[in-house]
Amino acid sequence: MVLAISLAAASCTSSTSDGESGAEPNTTTAPSDDSSGDELGRTPGPPDPRNEEFVAPSAEGLAALAEIGGRLAVVDGGDLAVVSPSGTEIHWLDDDATVNSGQPSWSHDGQTLAWSRVTQEIQEVVLTSIGDNDLGAGAVLGPELVSDLPGLPAFYLQWSLDDSALLYLRTSADPSELELGTMLPGEPGVPLWGSSPMYVAWSPFSSQVAGHFAGIRVVLLGEPTSDEPKAGIALEPSGPFSTPAWLDNETLLVMTPSGLSRLSLLDRAEEVLIETEFPVQFVLSPDKSKVAYSIFTSTGAAISVSTAQESPANPTGIAVLDLGTGESTTIATGLPLAWEWSPDSETVAWLQIGDEGGVFSGLARWSFYRDRTTSFGSWHRPSDADLGTNLQFFEQYTHTISRWSPDSAAFAYAGRNVAAGAPTTDMVWINLVGADHPPIPVTEGDIVTWSP
Repeated sequence: MVLAISLAAASCTSSTSDGESGAEPNTTTAPSDDSSGDELGRTPGPPDPRNEEFVAPSAEGLAALAEIGGRLAVVDGGDLAVVSPSGTEIHWLDDDATVNSGQPSWSHDGQTLAWSRVTQEIQEVVLTSIGDNDLGAGAVLGPELVSDLPGLPAFYLQWSLDDSALLYLRTSADPSELELGTMLPGEPGVPLWGSSPMYVAWSPFSSQVAGHFAGIRVVLLGEPTSDEPKAGIALEPSGPFSTPAWLDNETLLVMTPSGLSRLSLLDRAEEVLIETEFPVQFVLSPDKSKVAYSIFTSTGAAISVSTAQESPANPTGIAVLDLGTGESTTIATGLPLAWEWSPDSETVAWLQIGDEGGVFSGLARWSFYRDRTTSFGSWHRPSDADLGTNLQFFEQYTHTISRWSPDSAAFAYAGRNVAAGAPTTDMVWINLVGADHPPIPVTEGDIVTWSP
């Protein structure tokens, strides 16, 4: 798996009480700049939601789900299905116990699902045409294109912006390195580069790949869909961050030793946007006008979600930088685990976690910031599968998965609601963002991604 900056996490403050639980509906408040808590900016953990009663979905909530567009790709313990947002239609792409399926990634037009299929004998990437086909019993989806990938399986799939090709990452023959490769639909994978750690992003015109390799350099790969591996063009030395972002076909958003910067590919000119020597996590909005970012300082200690060990704290939480005006607005204090922009670039979803004495309590809730207002989801226990991949490496996985509905009105996540009477397994839940309704369980599953 890709080696990321150790993710730290602590509870985030809000202007509501911490009494919300799995049984309560979303509430909406003005954003809070409250920084009360201990010297690290942490606030007390949430009350135990198991003391609350689970609230079943209302008829109004179920009716609202039926009106939401797109499809959900759901992984459930190594099985893979395509599901309607209401959960009333489900089509299994794999429910064979001898097959391990996962890493679903929707094409940008929402018509095709790429996924990894692994058995004791084969490792391959499958492209299944979904389109607008019915998902009910007996449904037949479009053709499958299979790309053989001999060796170790791919654990990350990223579509080019024109949906003509895929990037993949996997462990190479040298276990100390990762292999970056590309494949055309139905064609074998072609290795491009080896390094560790490795973070990559397609250019807007699908003609190049920017990679942050070995934590010390940004490399540009040209013509990645060619059948010949390409030598890289080394750019300026990088600063501490993970995944680069393309602002346009000639400009990258990266960390340099000076801070978060615009980097021109034409003359290597660097424009520093956020001056800092500390690691930065950032996610660019879909319309490329804003950046949601977090700076890790060297002061104090907070929670490392993956190891529950101490790691650098972040007293500033999440801020949004307007690339047009240069102004930054703090939208969350403390240290959320992950965040994700809505498709309309207007809302940031961020995962607040429970903190019990400096150790991750296992409980978390999604919160949603839009127009200086924050609404809250319900406390739950994220699935281990989601924590270990998509959430731990969220900056990279924002290029391949989306929890948002196409209209930015709803948000899906996987986990277990621990309120009394709630389902006792990992489920896919949908938040009707900003609505006065608790999250709605849709189907069993531990990873979910919504089609565009």
